[in-house]
Amino acid sequence: MKRVKQLLSSLAVLAFVACSGDSEEELIGNWVGTETGDFGGVARAYAATFVIDNKGYVCGGDNGYKVPRRDMWVVTVTKDSYGVSAWSWTNTKDSLGLGKGRQRAVGFSVNGKGYVGTGWDGDEGVMKDFWEYDPAKSGQPDAWREIAPLPGVARYDATAFVLKGEAYVTGGYTKGADKEYLQDLWKFTPPSVAHPDGEWTEISVTPSKKRGLAVTFVIGDWVYLCTGKNASGYVSEFQRFNGTRWENLRPIKSFDEDNDYDDEYGQKLLRTNAIGFAMKGSGTTEKGYITAGSTNTTWEYEPPVYEGNRLVSGDIWIQRTSFFTRHGAFALSFPGYSDNNDNLVLIGTGQSGNYYEDLWVFRPEDENKTNDDLVN
Repeated sequence: MKRVKQLLSSLAVLAFVACSGDSEEELIGNWVGTETGDFGGVARAYAATFVIDNKGYVCGGDNGYKVPRRDMWVVTVTKDSYGVSAWSWTNTKDSLGLGKGRQRAVGFSVNGKGYVGTGWDGDEGVMKDFWEYDPAKSGQPDAWREIAPLPGVARYDATAFVLKGEAYVTGGYTKGADKEYLQDLWKFTPPSVAHPDGEWTEISVTPSKKRGLAVTFVIGDWVYLCTGKNASGYVSEFQRFNGTRWENLRPIKSFDEDNDYDDEYGQKLLRTNAIGFAMKGSGTTEKGYITAGSTNTTWEYEPPVYEGNRLVSGDIWIQRTSFFTRHGAFALSFPGYSDNNDNLVLIGTGQSGNYYEDLWVFRPEDENKTNDDLVN
């Protein structure tokens, strides 16, 4: 954590406070720098990622040079006999072959294989091609191969997610003077005998707004789409999707003068290039989180609970301990691999002036700060 530790050593450890009326309360949650080392490769941002079993893959990205990187790094997560998690990094061959380096691409995994596609070559080339990664197994080496490209226009800064075992790609934008923000939604069917290179199907029910640079997190049977921007600025519309329909949730900014649930929101949730993930908060309830990007605040989302059509609880954001203002960082989620058997989420790299190679873990219910505390 070379740059981060230099920064922290020059700052006093401060308490995190949030104002609510005339009172102040310390924000909950602790960002802990990992003791088992930084990201294995060189500093970078805007890499594509996916997770297969207990391995996380970080492909390509940008580290300030005109030509994006092509390398791929793999982190392997294990737990010892005491249930304590650990991880280590290894390097593989070039991720996408000669000439296929890219940044701002999407990545996901389905049926034990990883997929990376779309993106930008750092110059004028915007991509729509897709590549499948088959990990080494049964004595066979790992291998990449090109599969069916994403239909429609080439794009970068799109958003991908996997819901109920099916993968989707939505939004992003094109490159050039007539840059266009996109709203389309595509479902990916993995390769089969009938379609050996996979198949893409356009879904007619799309998000309500065009947007790029958005994030998602999945809780139960729903994927939640938030943040990002379009030609009008930051997108405040917040929606969730169950594979059939999109449902509008309350916006991620203060807007309702008749209620006080969003009094603390202001404009603080609006952002681009954020990190989104889900993990358990208090008790056994899974919650969503957004942090970093174009601002440093961290927010925890409690999903809605309905009785009929009436909202009885949830659909609310609570501010947690801030991270860094950092663009294009990654989050790798490993279900069941944290010390308390929740999702282990490793967060790393990114860019804000400098390019970073540090690695962090978030403990959402931790009230006891360590020497790795950040400054809000």
